[in-house]
Amino acid sequence: MVVNHLENLGSLCTKTGLVRSLRRYYNSLPSSKAYDAYDSTPTTFIVLSSCHDTEFAKFTQRFRELETRCYANEKLQGKHCEKNMWLVKPAAENQGRGIEVFKNNFADLKMFLQKKPSGTFWIIQKYIERPLLYYNRKFDIRM
Repeated sequence: MVVNHLENLGSLCTKTGLVRSLRRYYNSLPSSKAYDAYDSTPTTFIVLSSCHDTEFAKFTQRFRELETRCYANEKLQGKHCEKNMWLVKPAAENQGRGIEVFKNNFADLKMFLQKKPSGTFWIIQKYIERPLLYYNRKFDIRM
């Protein structure tokens, strides 16, 4: 039997649920660990389409930092930072539907979001510009 959906596990099985769960977990660790959720996963923001929330403000700050080549907050600078590329994903979709890629163009990204239905959630995630490849193909491992 193949199962591709587990009931009542939205905190792990949805984009927003997984991001929030990882943040909660890493924030609960003792500060001596000095490890962040985005040390092993791409930097991710959960924003509203209106672009008037604190998450969008945090994204704007990170975008501007990378735009000016300020990489202090990125552990894997060579993999993430050369082109300032970001993925924008609808929180309510799956299987790659609705994903857009923006390369160093903040105005286009913001305009794209603002044209979406009011109050909808979106994921903005740093694109891994130089991913680990297996036989020249991107892959992921999910457990």
